[in-house]
Amino acid sequence: MNTSESSGIIVQKRIVSAVIILAGALACTFPAAASTAGRDPAWAQVGRAKRTIAEGNIGLALKQLHDVLRIETNNADAHYLLGELYRGEKKFDAAIVHYNAVIKYASTLSVPSKEIDARFSILLCYTNSDMVIRDRAVTNILRFAETKRDPTVSWRLHYFLGDYYEKLGNEVRAMYHYTNADAIAWLNADRIKHYSRDAAQERAGERAEHARIAATELPSQRMLMYRISKLYNRAKDFNNEKRCLMRASDYEFAEGTKETAKIDQYIAERLNVLKQLPPPKGERSK
Repeated sequence: MNTSESSGIIVQKRIVSAVIILAGALACTFPAAASTAGRDPAWAQVGRAKRTIAEGNIGLALKQLHDVLRIETNNADAHYLLGELYRGEKKFDAAIVHYNAVIKYASTLSVPSKEIDARFSILLCYTNSDMVIRDRAVTNILRFAETKRDPTVSWRLHYFLGDYYEKLGNEVRAMYHYTNADAIAWLNADRIKHYSRDAAQERAGERAEHARIAATELPSQRMLMYRISKLYNRAKDFNNEKRCLMRASDYEFAEGTKETAKIDQYIAERLNVLKQLPPPKGERSK
């Protein structure tokens, strides 16, 4: 082997050694890139978590969704599902954290309306726990509803606030919000009817995600009039109770369950009792 060939081999060996050293340095410098290479995109992982929820493996789904957040902390879809799962587990503090993250990162939602759902789910967390909604929070969500200029948003808001204050024992505020919801529904009957139907269909389509959330949480005009009638009953205002139950009879629940069947039976039986009462002065009996 002559001198020039020997020199060429030495140069090639040095180049190969340099490449190996450089590759090792890059792997050390960017370990995260190496570890995440080949990993499914976040949207695919969220889809996998949904399938896991449908299979009933909530523990694994929680792990999968938290894995998504480790690589994409602003993934609002993952936060929304975590909020739903934690609410189903009655871990309301954790659920609220994730719902607030949905609101913060709303621009990343695959379905923009989930931001509104997250806001209402926060109210549901309050209504199903001992936590107290601050007046400022109520004011903020009322303002939010105004900005949307959508009667279904305002109707749902007043419905859930009425539910919250009723459970809190503040029947004056409960009646205020329930009657506001009724007034909105009266002025926007078709919009509210279509929303109630669509909400029930969506719930049926995503039943696995909401499996442990009662159907009675779905707002409807029948449920609203039933709730108002109960307040009148406690106030011993039986004529207005009767009026509300008669209006409730004009509507149906979009989804039939054991809970709604009990309410249907109550409305029918209570109306039979109230029909025996004499009508108010100046009003014909019905």
